Formats: sequence, C-alpha cells, structure tokens
Amino acid sequence: SSDLLPFAFLAGLYSTNTSTVPAELFFGRDQEYETVLDRDGTNLVYGGRQLGKSALLREVARRNHDPARGMIVLWIDLKNRGIGTTQPAKDLWTLIGQELHRAEVLRSHMSNQDTIINHVRGWLDGDPGRRILLLLDEADAFLEQDGRPVDSSKNAFPVLSSLKGLMFDTDRRFKVVFAG
Repeated sequence: SSDLLPFAFLAGLYSTNTSTVPAELFFGRDQEYETVLDRDGTNLVYGGRQLGKSALLREVARRNHDPARGMIVLWIDLKNRGIGTTQPAKDLWTLIGQELHRAEVLRSHMSNQDTIINHVRGWLDGDPGRRILLLLDEADAFLEQDGRPVDSSKNAFPVLSSLKGLMFDTDRRFKVVFAG
C-alpha cells in the first residue's frame, strides 16, 4: 500500500551482503578481531554459515591494511577464486604472488612458491616493523584438497606446510588465517 512507501527506503538502508558490513554496524566481536590481528593469535576462524566469519576478516583488512607503515593485510576469497575447486591447491602461490605484487611487496608478479617465500622474507627483513597478514576466506575446499596426498610418496598438506614454515621462519610477522 502507498501508506508504507515512505518506509520502503529504510529497509534498504541496512541491507548488506553477507560479508560486507558497514563499519558503524560492526561491533561485539572485539575479542575475535584481536585474536585474528595478533601475531600469536588464531590461525583458524570456523563455524556455521552466516556467523560473520567473512565480515570479521574483511573488517580486520579494512582497518589495518596500511602499506605506508609496513602493514599488509590481504583478504582473499578462495572459493570465489576457485582455489581448491576449479584450480589445484598449489595455485594458491600464484594468487599470493599476484596479491603481494599488487600490494607492492613483490616488485614483479611471481608464482613460484620458493621465490615468493624468499622475497617475503627479504621484504620483512627490510624493516622489523613490517607484517603481512593473509586472510584466506572460504578455505574449506582448499584445505580438503591440500590434505589429500597425491600419491604414497607425497605428504598431505604441502601448501599449508610451506605457509606454516614461512610463519615460523618470520616469527609470525607473516601470518595466515583461514576461515571456513
């Protein structure tokens, strides 16, 4: 009815997709926010659908990505990029190389795991205040695929193991957080 027309706009005022929440509506998640941001905090955000995992990671990236002060925070939707579904788990390194090049951590586009790892170490070593926080959202398919050994001579989780190694080698100044 036309009596409700003035209120029709208000409904749209607060509508948002599931992972984008206006800053003024993001509240009540301070502990979760801090543990994602903290170097020694969590590496895994998990739970059922629609619990705000993506919104949490995107808010951490929005508030903290500051290349001028050496803080690189990258949020990547792995499902949307096909990592673990239409592309193999190892292609995550190509994606990381693209995103770090875009963030000007890497001078050129790189896709080789060892090359990226060496350049990340070098970039972090260039200034003790530098950090890279890699927020990998919708990681379920990636983790499932990476966890399957290719054959009996291969270990499970090769990509995850190399990310973990980079975290420890850099005293967690490079940190990965998975959400799923």
